[in-house]
Amino acid sequence: MEIGFNVENEVFSRAAQRQGVEIHAFWEEIRFALDEARKSKEPAARAFWETVPEDATTADIVRRIVEMV
Repeated sequence: MEIGFNVENEVFSRAAQRQGVEIHAFWEEIRFALDEARKSKEPAARAFWETVPEDATTADIVRRIVEMV
């Protein structure tokens, strides 16, 4: 899964700093969490993942999630 935009983005850089990790490690954790979430059997989760294109980048998925909250 590709990130899809500049990993040095200020918002994500600050979030990584707050977690005490490098930005690339931060993105790896996000990718891991998304990969695990994709395996969910929950109907709401399944419905969400059915709307996500196969070629969606990590950033695309994060944007979709942010738009939902």
